[in-house]
Order: sequence, then C-alpha cells, then structure tokens
Amino acid sequence: DWSSDVCSSDLDDKALKACGLSGPKMRYARGLAEDIASGRVDLAGLDAMDDETAIAELIKLKGIGRWTAEIYLLASLGRPDVFPVDDLAVAAAASHLKGRRTRFSRRHLLKLCEAWRPWRSVAARLLWHYFRSAMMGPGRPRVGPPRKRKRIKASEAKAAAPRGSKRRVLPSVKPKVRPRRKSR
Repeated sequence: DWSSDVCSSDLDDKALKACGLSGPKMRYARGLAEDIASGRVDLAGLDAMDDETAIAELIKLKGIGRWTAEIYLLASLGRPDVFPVDDLAVAAAASHLKGRRTRFSRRHLLKLCEAWRPWRSVAARLLWHYFRSAMMGPGRPRVGPPRKRKRIKASEAKAAAPRGSKRRVLPSVKPKVRPRRKSR
C-alpha cells in the first residue's frame, strides 16, 4: 500500500525532496498517507458522493484546497462536470481565446463556464491543451494576448531585406487624423 510506504521511514525527507516536494508538501503528504492508512479518509467513498460533497470532504484534509480537490475529481475520478476555476492556465487560455488583454476574474470565468455544463471537465482539458500548445508551445514563451507587430518604414525594410530579394515591402500607413467636432 502506497500510503504505508509514505508513512514509513524508508522514504526520508531527502528522498521526498529529490521527488520535488517542499517541506510543507512532505508534511501534507505524510499526513494524507496517515489519514488514508488509518481509515480516517475513504478515497473510494468519494466516488459515490456528488461533486460538491466530495470537494468539501477533501478540503477538510490539511494541505488540500479547493483547486487540489477539483483536480483530483477531474483527473483521478474522471468526473465530467468539474471546472477548476482557480487554475491560472485555464483562466489565461479562456481569456486569450476570447481576445482579452487581461485574465478573466474568478466570477466572470464561473459565469462563462456555466454554458459548458455538463461537460466542463472537457472544456478544462481543452483549455489546458490550448494553453500548452498555442500559448506555451515552441517559440511562444509568454502568456497573454499576442503582441502587435511594430510597423517599420519602407526604407528601413528595404535596407533590411537581402539583396536581390523580390519580397514586396508595404509602405507604412499613417493614421488619418479626423478633426474634432465642436460640441453644440
């Protein structure tokens, strides 16, 4: 049983640190393992509970917050309608797809994802995929809306173009300034 392995002295702090766990995470992992080994937590029983009840049960455990509980339901239990609204990647991807320059607030994201019921878990997975591939993929080191390209003058572009290049250079366009209307 993995919970008794985590509780045992075979996995000392050095071994857990090598796995990437910080001091607090080691304490939380050991506490969770002890709760499972002693029977204080019944992970199999979570499967029979509705989403909010299962989240409430998981949040009672030290070191488990709402985001962790939602991710557990979505990834481990395969729940179809859990949306991790506090996930930064999900919020960034949804905001980017909607063309926003800033990330959606929690309240706005909750309102947006209501339309995706009863398949909000699928929407979360698609948003994670979009975040990893389109926003963080090769050549995309930044998070946020795409930057506008700086316009350069035709003379600068010609100077930068390789000699003999047949590439057409578009001249820069100056915005037209409209005269202000006088108020009546």
